[in-house]
Amino acid sequence: MIIFTIYLGEWLLSSLKRNEIEKLLASRKKLLKRYQENLGNPIRRWLLKRSLSKSIELLWDKADFYYESGELEKALKLFNFIVKTIPKFNNEVEIGPLLNNIGMIYDAWTEYQKAEDYYQQALAIANKYGDKTGEETLYHNLGTLHKKQGNYQQALDFFLKVLEMKGENKLTKEHIDLFNSLGFIYHCLGNYQLAFDYYLQELELINKMGEKIDRAIALHNIAGVYEQWGKYQEALEYYEQALVIAKKINDRLTVESILNNLGGIFEVWGKYEQAVNYYQDALAITQELEDELEQATVLSNIGIVYESWGKYQQAEDYFKRALQINENYGNKDGQATALNNLGGIYEKREKYAQALEYYQQALKLQKEIGDKKGGAVSRNNIAGIFFCLGKEEKAEEYYSQALEIIQQIKNKAGEASLLNNLGMLYDSQENHEKALANYSQALKIHQELRNKDGEATTYHNIGFSYQALKQFNRAFVAYKKAIDIYEVLVGETKSSEIRRTIRKTKLSTFNTTIALLLEWYRAEKIDKRKKDKRLLLQALKFLELTKAREITDKLIQGKEILDLSDLCPEFKHLIEEEQQLTQKLNDFYRINHRECATLSHRGIDFSEASNRSFSSAELSELSRRLKLLRKKILENCTEPGLIHQTTKYEPIANFKKIFDYQPKTIIWEFFYEEELNPNNLQIIVWTKEDIEVYSADFNSNEIFTLLDQFHNEITNKDIFKANETLKQLAVFLGHSIPYNFWPMIEQKDLLILIPHEKLHLLPWHLAEKPSSSKPNQKSFPSNKIPSLGLNIPIVRSFSLGLVSSCLNRERPMRRNSLFVVNPNFNIGHYSLPGTEKEVDAVIDLFSDKTDFEMGYDLLKHEEASKELFKTKLSQEHAIIHFAGHGKYNSDDPWMSHLKFYNEEEVSAYTVTEMVLNRLKGSPLFILSACETARGKIDQGDEAIGLLRGLTLAGTTTIIATNWKLSDEVAPHFMKKFYHYLLQEKTVANALFLARKELYKEGFTNPIDWGVYELYGNPFKKLNQK
Repeated sequence: MIIFTIYLGEWLLSSLKRNEIEKLLASRKKLLKRYQENLGNPIRRWLLKRSLSKSIELLWDKADFYYESGELEKALKLFNFIVKTIPKFNNEVEIGPLLNNIGMIYDAWTEYQKAEDYYQQALAIANKYGDKTGEETLYHNLGTLHKKQGNYQQALDFFLKVLEMKGENKLTKEHIDLFNSLGFIYHCLGNYQLAFDYYLQELELINKMGEKIDRAIALHNIAGVYEQWGKYQEALEYYEQALVIAKKINDRLTVESILNNLGGIFEVWGKYEQAVNYYQDALAITQELEDELEQATVLSNIGIVYESWGKYQQAEDYFKRALQINENYGNKDGQATALNNLGGIYEKREKYAQALEYYQQALKLQKEIGDKKGGAVSRNNIAGIFFCLGKEEKAEEYYSQALEIIQQIKNKAGEASLLNNLGMLYDSQENHEKALANYSQALKIHQELRNKDGEATTYHNIGFSYQALKQFNRAFVAYKKAIDIYEVLVGETKSSEIRRTIRKTKLSTFNTTIALLLEWYRAEKIDKRKKDKRLLLQALKFLELTKAREITDKLIQGKEILDLSDLCPEFKHLIEEEQQLTQKLNDFYRINHRECATLSHRGIDFSEASNRSFSSAELSELSRRLKLLRKKILENCTEPGLIHQTTKYEPIANFKKIFDYQPKTIIWEFFYEEELNPNNLQIIVWTKEDIEVYSADFNSNEIFTLLDQFHNEITNKDIFKANETLKQLAVFLGHSIPYNFWPMIEQKDLLILIPHEKLHLLPWHLAEKPSSSKPNQKSFPSNKIPSLGLNIPIVRSFSLGLVSSCLNRERPMRRNSLFVVNPNFNIGHYSLPGTEKEVDAVIDLFSDKTDFEMGYDLLKHEEASKELFKTKLSQEHAIIHFAGHGKYNSDDPWMSHLKFYNEEEVSAYTVTEMVLNRLKGSPLFILSACETARGKIDQGDEAIGLLRGLTLAGTTTIIATNWKLSDEVAPHFMKKFYHYLLQEKTVANALFLARKELYKEGFTNPIDWGVYELYGNPFKKLNQK
């Protein structure tokens, strides 16, 4: 805002105390009365007028002083008093600035209508007397007033008048603020290109004549446009540039604003913990500056993150804190925002009555302050509640009201959003033609605004309408356009970690496309027309696009994986720092806990003991530093890979080559939509001769309850109960596989199993064949081995593309191996003498092999150090066999590790370190340690754990363990496995035959014979030549 002032000196202002002002007012009244009495005496009248003018100047300056001090009521009283006086002198031109100042007071009180009335009165006077400076000032103030109310078109009109008066030829510092305002208005109107253009002009002018803080703000604004375009990587870079400048000049307000926006980006990316961290930093600054209203804004933002995170109680707590602050300050705009946020929480909880009450309270406040945009938002929210309640007529009424308001204020982005909402309402009413008409309008707006994210969302909605109309081809075209846009947006993001989180938010479109293709295929089948198997191959293609994309995209770049240390120079330094922190954490556990691992299992469990050295605060600080370091590694290292458009991704030809290796291969590719149908899964079955899709019932709750129960029992070392639970789980998994699948596998020699999402966590090889197709029957034919993994060799993977890439990178197996044995022999319960028996038995087999020689390197006891192991990795080995302790870290799977020898304690070899240390060749890596196959299934079926680390390090085949490994089982199993491997059996067949022999020799419990699992290339075998 701009205020007119006439300063007479600080000494005069400070000399006017309250009682003196009252005396001055009384004296002025007397002078005015005498002036009116002496209208006929010009000289007397002139002297009195001079005295009155002096008193008015004093009052005006004091009013200005009150205004600047925030004592608005006192300022208003004086300004009003002066306004009533000036007309007596027939000097109307002086009234304009006073009316402007009164308008600014009402503006500050958010009494916008009164403020506008006074501004307009002042503008009329300025126009009448040709006061160009006054006109420019009032156009600016009116523009700012309408901007605050969300009346962006009216605001734009006023700011354009200011620009016209200033001119664009001779640019001054004042243009910086004007370009900023115009950019902001166009941004809010959804015209992002014009916003971007004005922000760029602002930045160029700042570079010539502005201050550093202005540059930070301009960079901040440009970042905001990129964010609206869905170009989050560019937005992040500009925000970070702005943050560096703001921190350098110690501009805490701008730093706080940028931190807020960074939090918003990470919230969109689904990185909720990082988002909260940014917001907490911003909150600390607002507390430091004692800016409570801004605190309320940040508290609301934190609440929004927790809402997206699904932590509704925390979100509600933050929203209520924000509401309380706004109520304390009488800030109705902020109150309405907080009420809308609270309504959203109750809507998510399906407590629609409470949600509706909050939304209606927000709308009432917005009507009071004339906030049209906010009122449209509240009406949209109310419409959503009526939609959920099935009151579709009321929903349409409120959506239409909101749309009318948004169109009035010419907010194009909001208009597109409401058109989409109306379209979804019409879809629910099965009025798909009307829905499509709305979507078409929304699509046109998004394309005009270059809002790619909005465009993709609208294409998704169009696809849904066409799918409902059974116009499958049109639906597929629309869905595919949405996916192509998402692929480009993701592909523009440099960080692998962030790409994964973005993909998670877009998976619904991929899943909907897959479901469409399967429905389309089944519709043709029902119509008894010729079934188009290409539809299933397309479904398979899009299903693969949802699975393990990051790791697969990296591997398909070529036979060699690019070294991350070359791509990110800081990576090696960060890894080393990570190892130091990891060692400190190991020290903590060694000192502060009593080690009580069971000798018979290769896992380490700790019981709490008295704290003797490290405090909990120190542990928290170490963990915090480690997470921050992990964030740097994941987010700052540019990685290769990425398919930018689905048209460039045609994997089917490569997948078909799998059947060239083994014609009698059968592939089961699972498709599971937990949110839409948690008790159903679909399986695409692909053989060399045919491809088909099947549907199966899936008892999700029971199955995952049993899985959790099993892991708890394993952790508690209750092996008997764990085994019984595993048997129950095997029965349920057996009924989740269509009954006619069992005869299929009898004619096949290999099963490639590709689960989906949570299904990766399940031990499918244990699935027990039921006696009939009827559910809930546990019996099976006595003359048959019941379990899937004992009927056919199985290889698992996180995607078919991952299997294909392993085949493409395969090298012939050389005749040498590397064994790492009992590296922690020197630390009490860590010692595993059974591993020595295991490897000794394998080496004996090597010695007995007379037709060709198998060489090996042995790292045992103190030789099994991480440093010596890494040195050995410079040589190419056919097999790397680790027999020791492994640790799966459920809190941070990237910190899962293998434990190597250290003189005083263990030395951890983490997943990230595996990625850094590339393996020579394409070895078979055997992880004969506990829980080495376990991992976190992150966004987009990205497995994070030891399997990921070793795959990226270069291995093409991995044998790992699903749970804790018994020292009794391991030597027997490995002797049998190597026996068959040395007979030139494939890895898949060698593992399968070892399982069967183990079972027949009495190890019939699934916890024993089912502990090992194969991942990667199933066709790998020793080369005797």
